[in-house]
Amino acid sequence: GKEVPYLEEVRVIDCYRGSPIPQGKKGLAFRFLYRSREGTLTDEEVNRAHEEAVSYLLEMRGVSLR
Repeated sequence: GKEVPYLEEVRVIDCYRGSPIPQGKKGLAFRFLYRSREGTLTDEEVNRAHEEAVSYLLEMRGVSLR
């Protein structure tokens, strides 16, 4: 798989089915944990890493961002 800088953990924290989610689909909420061993991450570093993580998810078949 693709490695996203500073991404230590991803967890699904909620799974929802029903309106307004189309039938046969589900809405998932994720928790992303970013950490650096070298020190405190800047907002820019976290934002860049998060954009990469979301971009990677969107490359997966059937995934869309709400």
